[in-house]
Amino acid sequence: MSRTEDEADHSAGYPSEEDPKTDDSIVTTGDELEGYYIVKSILREVVSADRIAMRDRMNYCGVLLDDNQRKAICRLWFNRSQRYLGVFSSDKKEERIPIEALDDIYKYADQLKATVRLLENPVAQGGSPTA
Repeated sequence: MSRTEDEADHSAGYPSEEDPKTDDSIVTTGDELEGYYIVKSILREVVSADRIAMRDRMNYCGVLLDDNQRKAICRLWFNRSQRYLGVFSSDKKEERIPIEALDDIYKYADQLKATVRLLENPVAQGGSPTA
């Protein structure tokens, strides 16, 4: 099966305007895009930028490694007046951290990088292999 140009763009981590949604009420906001680009710029130090993808959901915007739902890096909970950055611990539990401004995401750069390192090498970090 060959990949179309749209699929290649999506798998490269770039949101596609023609990306099919299961629910037309999902709208990717400017803040979600900016938050995604901030996370992507932080993580370029540890992983190729084309491996970082975004999937917008009804309640949050997920940032994923390799466009794989099982490799969640963080979640952007921006659909309410109080915005949250959802970060994951080594046991994959999500912690929602309230943020006032998008630039607050930079305060969690080390934690985001650690998450990617864990996703890249789960066995070395005490996790289970993802064969």
